[in-house]
Amino acid sequence: MRTLFAYIFRETLVPLMACTGAFVFLWVIYDMFDNFGDFVQAHADAGKIFEFYWQQVPRAIAIGLPIATLLAALYCLLTMSRNSEITAMLACGISPWQIGAPIIAIGGLATLLQTWLNWEWSPQAVRNREAIVEEFREMREIAKEKREQRAWQRQTVQLKAVVYRSKDTRRLWFIYQSAMSKWTLNEVEIIQLSPEGVDLWKIYARSATWDGRTWRFRNAMRVEYDPGGNAVSRKEQEYFSEPALTETFEQVTSTVRAPDVLSVPELLRRIHENLDLGEARLAPFRTYLFYRVTVGLSCLAAVFMALPFAITASRRNLFGGFGKAMVMYLSFFTIMHFCVALGKGNQIPPYVAGSGPLAFFFVLGVAMFCSRAAGWEPMVRLTQLVRRLTGRGRRAGGATSA
Repeated sequence: MRTLFAYIFRETLVPLMACTGAFVFLWVIYDMFDNFGDFVQAHADAGKIFEFYWQQVPRAIAIGLPIATLLAALYCLLTMSRNSEITAMLACGISPWQIGAPIIAIGGLATLLQTWLNWEWSPQAVRNREAIVEEFREMREIAKEKREQRAWQRQTVQLKAVVYRSKDTRRLWFIYQSAMSKWTLNEVEIIQLSPEGVDLWKIYARSATWDGRTWRFRNAMRVEYDPGGNAVSRKEQEYFSEPALTETFEQVTSTVRAPDVLSVPELLRRIHENLDLGEARLAPFRTYLFYRVTVGLSCLAAVFMALPFAITASRRNLFGGFGKAMVMYLSFFTIMHFCVALGKGNQIPPYVAGSGPLAFFFVLGVAMFCSRAAGWEPMVRLTQLVRRLTGRGRRAGGATSA
């Protein structure tokens, strides 16, 4: 059985890697044609273009991995059915579960990879893409000063008048302007509150820059307050760092980010810190949280969509099995994104919108495969019943005419 497991595992893994690589390649080609005008007008070199698409590889893999898993499972099993290998295995007493075990193992590995990519890498790739596309568009300008000024204006309009509140540290951030690509905040005011809601200290700064570990302020003033709320000291510095501030740049600017570009930790933090906003305003974030946590199971669900139709001893109508599995997966894909859209609008509960279609089709695929492994094929029985009823109806109609 180990030899059989390794054989089916290898015969499925090779087409899975080929399908995933082909999908990433086609996605890059399609996207390159879409952005080719921006590359030419920006005079972007090959290194910058390579960096742009290299950062998009995790996102492309996350998008194409479920359909690649489905196609790999169908290709392996239908090829074995065409070569009568499935017939020989079933004749030797090998159950459908033993045949499908290697493919289910591959589906499990693909699920882990998909979950890992959607946890943080895929949202980060979307943010990097937006920043580099904006940079390409700004590189069209010949004058460097004008290009930097317009880039700043465009980015600061997107992040203007930002307010961030951290419940864990009891700090308030008031930001007038921010530039996403430069990790810089302009006209910042930070207020540290006591458990009773009294001001402990404030920082006023012309700008604040995040270097990945600490905040660095320029033209800043720090004011200390006593328990009664009265200012007791005032200190002005042209440059200084504040290691006590644990909030990151992504965390501070998360209030203006769309939920589809936030990672799972960022979504959890965003929901935790804004529980008083109400269900309607938090619905998009809760929906994407459930979606990102469970979307990895779409690879395993794709495997169970393929197994009932591909493990067959008949060499006839192989294309029909392929078509049924594809229709089932496309229905799942369409319903899943439709429910996510409804969840963002608070039309259905977030857990139903983010995880409901996946859970339904996963259970449906498992149930169909269990029925197939037990020798009871509901699709075949239903077809036979329809044909029998149709045949009886025709004979009854013919006798009445006579």
